[in-house]
Amino acid sequence: METSDYHKHVNNVFYCKGEITGDVTKKNCTTTFHGFRQDNNDKYVFRLECAGLTKYNFDNGVTINAQPDLPPSLLSSGGQVSEGAQVRLQCLVPVPCHNMPPSITWSPEDNSSQKSTQMQSSDDGQMIMMTTLTFSAAAHHNNQSFSCSVTYPLPAGGSSRSSATSQRLSVLYGPKDTVATVSNSAPVFEGQSVTLTCFSEANPPVSLYTWYRGDCGKLTKIGKGEKLVLQASQTDSGLYLCEAQSPMASQRSRPVSLEVKTTTGRIEGVVLPYTICGVLLLLYIMTVVVDVYKYRGISRRLKMIEVKGEEHTDTNMRSRSDSDYDQLQARSCYPLL
Repeated sequence: METSDYHKHVNNVFYCKGEITGDVTKKNCTTTFHGFRQDNNDKYVFRLECAGLTKYNFDNGVTINAQPDLPPSLLSSGGQVSEGAQVRLQCLVPVPCHNMPPSITWSPEDNSSQKSTQMQSSDDGQMIMMTTLTFSAAAHHNNQSFSCSVTYPLPAGGSSRSSATSQRLSVLYGPKDTVATVSNSAPVFEGQSVTLTCFSEANPPVSLYTWYRGDCGKLTKIGKGEKLVLQASQTDSGLYLCEAQSPMASQRSRPVSLEVKTTTGRIEGVVLPYTICGVLLLLYIMTVVVDVYKYRGISRRLKMIEVKGEEHTDTNMRSRSDSDYDQLQARSCYPLL
């Protein structure tokens, strides 16, 4: 007995490389095509050819459409999940050839997640591969996109182009990383405007900010809102913290210190640099005056030394001239022989 796949919409028999498995006498057989292309898309029927003239075409055919990419189906356990809840993401892909199963990859995937894969049959008898990714929802998963990509092995080797589908996850969590900051850098002087700001991350967002001041170990509520503006006075010195509240939970920040100084201290702080500059300038002037005085004294001494030197030279010259004259005069007194 011989069997073949018959293309009913052409006059000639169209043969495609493949194989038939199972037992046709028990109405249990599977046809596998290899290298099926898009130009082979059409309706196919099963033809039975036995020895002799016995030939039969089964009327109930099947329409086959080859697709360049087979996008997977991605299912989740819910659109929104709370922090700490178990999340299950399922990726479903068809398996055209049971002996050549596809490869499924999740992204992102870390060590805390678990992955399982199983094969199942759909209502129409098609084989489906289902891969499940399980993990605990965390705040950093909020608004994160999870993708499932699939590739199919090719008979000639290699694999098909990757096809992927993705889903964005929404995680509900209470306020985190709540921080209170002071706008002005220390020190703050009386009369200055000071802004304290509270920041926190939450989903859904923070609905209420409350400000507290620490007085002798007790917290005193002093205001509401993301920002707290103070006209600084000495009585405002102390520790401040804020509390962020959302429908999920609440969280308080670490305390920040505010130190307010008097305006006198501010004036002293402003005058001090000028005082230092004045003292340095005075020292410089005194140094210059001393140097000038020393220079003048040295100049006078040099002039005096120079004058004394000239007088001494003139005296020597005069004494020498007189003695020479006396000698000449004495010699001229002798008669010439």
